[in-house]
Amino acid sequence: MPSYSCPECGAAIKSANPIPAGKKVKCPKCATVFPIPAKDQAA
Repeated sequence: MPSYSCPECGAAIKSANPIPAGKKVKCPKCATVFPIPAKDQAA
């Protein structure tokens, strides 16, 4: 299961499916909207 980290609060965001790099997601903890980093930068 892919996971990503919010750049603002550091919350872990897990996804059942990979999210394409560049797609914007909203952090469920702090509501910051940020783009998913390229695979080599994923948490």
